[in-house]
Amino acid sequence: MEDDHIEAEDGKSEVQERKESVVEKPKNQKGPQHKKSKTNDSTKQEQGTSNQKDGSIEEVRSILSTAVQRAIDSGDVSSDFVPQDIPIGPGKPPSQGEYFSKIAFSVMGRAKESQGQAFDKSKYVPAAIANCICTYIPSDSPWKGIASKNGFINFYPSDHLPQMPEPDKKTSKKRNAPTSKLDQLHSLLTPSPSDSHRIEMETRPSEFHQDEFDLYVKYQMAIHKDKPEKNTPEGYTRFLCDSPLIQVASLDGQPGPPMGYGSFHQRYTHSDHLPQMPEPDKKTSKKRNAPTSKLDQLHSLLTPSPSDSHRIEMETRPSEFHQDEFDLYVKYQMAIHKDKPEKNTPEGYTRFLCDSPLIQVASLDGQPGPPMGYGSFHQRYTLNGQLIAVGVIDILPMCISSVYFFYDPAYQFLSMGVYSALRETMWTWELSKNVPQLRYYYMGFYIHSCKKMRYKGQYKPSDVLCPVNYEWIPLADAISTVESNPGAKLIEKSPPQVSEEEQQLIVNNVPVLIRMEVRTFEDLPMRFQNILRRAVMDYLDRVGPTIALSAWCSFH
Repeated sequence: MEDDHIEAEDGKSEVQERKESVVEKPKNQKGPQHKKSKTNDSTKQEQGTSNQKDGSIEEVRSILSTAVQRAIDSGDVSSDFVPQDIPIGPGKPPSQGEYFSKIAFSVMGRAKESQGQAFDKSKYVPAAIANCICTYIPSDSPWKGIASKNGFINFYPSDHLPQMPEPDKKTSKKRNAPTSKLDQLHSLLTPSPSDSHRIEMETRPSEFHQDEFDLYVKYQMAIHKDKPEKNTPEGYTRFLCDSPLIQVASLDGQPGPPMGYGSFHQRYTHSDHLPQMPEPDKKTSKKRNAPTSKLDQLHSLLTPSPSDSHRIEMETRPSEFHQDEFDLYVKYQMAIHKDKPEKNTPEGYTRFLCDSPLIQVASLDGQPGPPMGYGSFHQRYTLNGQLIAVGVIDILPMCISSVYFFYDPAYQFLSMGVYSALRETMWTWELSKNVPQLRYYYMGFYIHSCKKMRYKGQYKPSDVLCPVNYEWIPLADAISTVESNPGAKLIEKSPPQVSEEEQQLIVNNVPVLIRMEVRTFEDLPMRFQNILRRAVMDYLDRVGPTIALSAWCSFH
């Protein structure tokens, strides 16, 4: 039942001993069909049955191995967690089958050992694994696998299935649960008389009906932005009503489907027969203040309502260490980036996402800033009061810079990364109303050759900075150049024409960081000027005088 082979004293491996002990039926084991009898015939019958059972264990093992392999091929079970030898043991009827297997527990144990701290026990429930494997046991098998509540798979002969008690109709909801995926789909889509809202379908011959045409026009105008005059009854008839197929009831004397062969329209109707909504009165419409711009729509979409049963709320705090945030960070790093537990420490986390070179200030140049000021911050996302994600941001004079984002892996299905990007975009727009210069959202480096970084291009409109002349251009215009020649100029720009005297004046005033001190080029010792002059001139040619004089440069 395990892969580890431990040599026994007699030279046999522990696995071999276990196999032999399984095949040889214990003498004192009894089943319902092996009752004690004083007659010789009964004794012979018992012995014959035992031999039959000894021969059947390999048959059971083969059936179960086939079912497990089918589950692996279908992607329901990982082959990494399935032991080489499928564990099979004799059962204790009637509470167990003639044979039973705890393969589900082996899968769970191997998954736990392999994944370590990242192991999610909710994904490896033995009962669920056992039920999954049982669905792949052939229906015509002489042995029927029945997954018990505790995750064991029991095998009963087809002529000796246990009597299952009839479930209570008041409490059992899965008495007639569908087995195949098609049965499940049929159960899902078939309306029930008890449904308060029902969608029903009716099949009709392919003919013109005014209500269908009206719906078609409405769809084309709303979805495909067609103009009203484009869709006519004649064009609709040619497109969706006229058909080259001749409607017949049967083919070659063989009966066909109830409606025959040919072209048809399937009409979907709502049971409530919802009335047509009249055009809203501009004076009384509740939608007169409906959002018009995309940013207004985004704000309306992301702003929680008091009536929401589940609410994601965001709180902005200074960039400081908080234990619950660190715990969430460790959980994220281990699950998403496969970090080992010892890699993430409070000290490393603090250096990475809490300590910041930015000084927190309330305003700049006497101009009021955003409510929380400028600096580094953590944005805490809570769902119904529970912390599920943290965004690390820098609020700079002209932009919100997204530094890092981590979330609870249990909520990965919510696409929290996309949600945070939209939320931060909306937040930037809200801040710009009071601080007009704070109007850009910066997502960091765009690396086209890295799939993990290319997602940033899906947010539009986006600009990318040319790495040569430091001009912002639309990302869509730069993609072809980036793909063909990474690192090249994304936009051609002629440098401004200046005289030699003006150029020398600009060079002299370029700020340079040297020995942890910022000094103008002309204040540097002459030996440094001689060494750096060519590099400073090249830097000036690349970025232009505006950038060269407004930001210091460092040479290594």
